[in-house]
Formats: sequence, structure tokens, C-alpha cells
Amino acid sequence: MGPLPARPAPAYRACRGGPGAAPGRGRPGPVLRPGRPFRGGRGRPPAPGRPHGPAHRGPGGHGLADIRRHLRDDAVPGPCRRGPGGSGFGRRRPAARGARPPARAAADGAFPSRTPGCPARDRRRRPGGRFPSVSGPGPGTRRHFPCFDGLRAIAALSVVGVHTAVASGFTARSRLGFYTARLEIGVAVFFLISGFLLYRPFAVAHLEGRRVATGPFIRRRALRIVPLYWFVLAFSAWVLHAVKIANLAAAAVLFGFVQIYSRTYFFTGITAAWTLCTEMTYYVFLPVYARFLTLRRRTAEAQVRAELVGAAALAVASLVFRVAVITLEPSGWDLMLNWLPGMLDLFALGMVLAVASAWAERRGREPALFGLPGWPVASWALAGAAFWVVSVHAGIPRAALFTQTPAMNLSRQSLYGLFALFLLLPAIFGNQDRGVVAAVLRNRAVQWAGLASYGIYLWHDMLMTKVLEWRHLHLFRIRFPYLFGVVTALTLLASAVTYAVVERPFLKLKSRSLLVRREREARAPVLAPTAPQ
Repeated sequence: MGPLPARPAPAYRACRGGPGAAPGRGRPGPVLRPGRPFRGGRGRPPAPGRPHGPAHRGPGGHGLADIRRHLRDDAVPGPCRRGPGGSGFGRRRPAARGARPPARAAADGAFPSRTPGCPARDRRRRPGGRFPSVSGPGPGTRRHFPCFDGLRAIAALSVVGVHTAVASGFTARSRLGFYTARLEIGVAVFFLISGFLLYRPFAVAHLEGRRVATGPFIRRRALRIVPLYWFVLAFSAWVLHAVKIANLAAAAVLFGFVQIYSRTYFFTGITAAWTLCTEMTYYVFLPVYARFLTLRRRTAEAQVRAELVGAAALAVASLVFRVAVITLEPSGWDLMLNWLPGMLDLFALGMVLAVASAWAERRGREPALFGLPGWPVASWALAGAAFWVVSVHAGIPRAALFTQTPAMNLSRQSLYGLFALFLLLPAIFGNQDRGVVAAVLRNRAVQWAGLASYGIYLWHDMLMTKVLEWRHLHLFRIRFPYLFGVVTALTLLASAVTYAVVERPFLKLKSRSLLVRREREARAPVLAPTAPQ
């Protein structure tokens, strides 16, 4: 039998020694000589009818050791180590006509993940399927938004500030108490971050006619949220004795993220963890909502309109739900306001930002406004104005729990959403490398605090309780700067330890699961190349 027909030489990206590679980086690939069969490596010629060449060795034509080495390289922070426009996980086949070059995948959720996963490979639409399912974000996404760790730090420290200000009595006795009472606005920032970062891969996939697989998404979110929460809750209950878990029913409720659905357990456990219950509900809701939006195949422009209409419908439904709860509840406050329907408008606002970001990246340009030099400062000035209005002119009491009216609730949540919106905009659009806002958000200390923001959020309440106990301090009669400083210092220390001991191993487990899936895909049989026409 004669030699197999030759196939065109593959195009190499810069990180694997192809055209444009830096001197000394990468390594040469297989050599194609005229009149000789194409071989992807050493050894005997491939058997007739069997896969051969780089495709036989897995995505990118490299072996499993190369895949592992590539994933390790991709996890290194800093400038992208792949070629321009490369997905970081090459596939040696020509791109579909009109296809966009793969880019980085979408970022993680509200709390940061410092172990980026492997970018998803470029899967084309398969015959017989309307939307092929993929396990992760696909082409056209930008994985890392460098300023978001700074946003998480601001949100987490604002939550520490509101709780220490109330416990010290500063909120009740000081003229600045109107402002410290509204530092709870950090929760709205977290919700918008989740709405943006978690929905962005769905938005990108929808614009490209794809779907995002539900199982891996839920698994990654569980690995991100559950381990540290369980550790802090158990440590607070059985070591610090700052949390009381009376029986198995209480343990099931608190460890199961369902305390916001029970009047008995709502104020037990880690008080700030009510937002985690809402987040977990959002994780379950999001894939269902995304699947609903892809029941009908649309053009990219029509899909954008459907996404915006869907987000607007979520916001209106949230408003109707809150008005109904406040109207039917005589006290004007009910724990139902903390359920996902009561906070869905904040998530929807983040989802609108995700759709806008995905659409701008698909078009290859952003609105000219985001290129103006002073617009990030102007955006933050608008955020400050929203915070000032909600603190001073919205008529909202300083107390943590108070009787609400529908108008008060509408103004409060709307202004919280506007504050978070203008805070996030400079971190999504425009230049992320220069300017006052970028300098603040990308400061090394601020970035580190954002990296540990999940631990800060979980630890601060328990540690504040223990500081009051250890120092024999009386509630509402403490100097606010002292309490805030001590609690913040202890919280940062505890967060750093648990990040290294608890969070990071599970973040690595997330990436290891991606590696296993890539190796399985590399072993999968592929069709032998056909002769050129």
C-alpha cells in the first residue's frame, strides 16, 4: 500500500515554536517533506486506516505530558503565554469560515479564584444538534478582568465596616452614622459581580450558537463556595464556640445553605452567610434561565435583544415580588426579601453588563465613551453620588432592621444597584492598565485583600464576637476605629491562613478536573485526514 496522502503543515502558535514565537521558546514540530508520508513523531509509519499525525496525539498535536505542561503554564499569573488570539489549547484543524479566533474564557464568580482553568476548546456545531453542549466558556471570551479583585476587596471591607460600626455604636451616635449604616451596599457589589462574571460565558456562548454544560458549572461553583464556608462554620461552632448548633436539624439547615428559608434559623450561624444562600440559589437558577433563552435559535443581534428583554423581565419580577412581600407583611420586613427573587434585579444588572461586554468583544470595539481618559473617575464620581443620595436623602433609617414601604425599598435597592453599576463599569470597559481607578484597584495590597475577600466575608463576624468577649467590651460603647482596626487585622490573618490551607487546594482541584477531561479528550479516537481535493 502506498504512502498516505500528505496533509498541510499545521499552523503553530507563538507558545509552541510557531511563527512569531520568541527566540528560544517552544520547540520545532513535525517536519513535512515532499513525497513522504506525514508523521507526527518518531517511530514506525502509522498502520493503514489508523489516525496519524498530530491529531492522533490529542489537541494541538502534542502528547499528554505536553498537555500537562501547557496547563501549568496557563495557570501562571501575568501576561498571556500563548500566541496572539490563541485559545491556549491548539487544535490542528482549519478554523471554520468566519469563525473568530479563540480568546480567554470568562472569569470566576463573585469571590475570586486564583487558579485559572484551562480555556475551553473551540467546538463547532455538530450535525443534528441545535446547540452543542460544552463544558466551559468558548471562543470570544476574556477570562481575566484584572480590577475585579480590587472590587471584591472594597465590597468585603465595606461589610466589615457596617458591622463594626453598628456593634461599636458609631452608627447610632455619630453624624456620620447615616453613611456607615449604608456600607451594607457592599452586598449589592458582590451580587453584581456574580451576575456579570458567572453569566458572561453563557452570554458569549449564546451569541455563538452554543450552550454551556450545567454539570461542570455547578461543580465548580460548589468547589468554590462550599469548602471554606463549611470549615469556618465548623471552626466557629466547635473551636471558637461563637456559633451554637443545637442539634442535627440545625446542622442540616446551616450546612445546607437554607437558613434564610426558616424563621427559626435565620439569625443563627454566620449571620452574613444569608447572601451565600441567595448565591447558591442563583447558581441553580442560572443554567435553567440560560437554557430557556436558547430554546429558539436566533441571530447574534436577535439574541442580544432577547438577553436584554430577559434581564429586564427578571428585574420587573423582582420588583413585583418585593412590593407584594412588603404589602402583605404587616411589619414591612420579612426574610423573604433576602430570597433570590428579592435580589434578582441586582443579579440582572450584572447580567446586562455581561451581555454588553460579550457583544462589544464580538464586534471588536467598545463605545467611544469608554476610551475617554477621565471617564473611570467620572463613573466612580457617579457611584459616590448614588451612595450620598441613598445615605442622606432617601429617608432610610440607620437601624439594621426597620419598617419599609414599597417606595423606600425601591429607592434603596435602585440606588444600591446604581452604585454597584458605576463602580464596576471601569473594571469592565476601557483601559485596565492606567488611570487613577486602575491604580487603586490594582494596588498590590488591595489585590491581596480581594484575593482573600471570601475569607474576610466569612471570618469577620465571628472574630468580632470573640474580640468583644476577650477584651470584655460592651456593645455600642466602643471606639469605632479601634474595633474596626482590630477586627480587620485578625480577619486578614485568618483569611490568609484559610486561603492557603482550605481554599487553594480546592481551587487546584477545579483545574485538575479540567486536566482530566482534556486527557480523556486527547485519548478519544479521531478520523484520519482525507486526501486534498
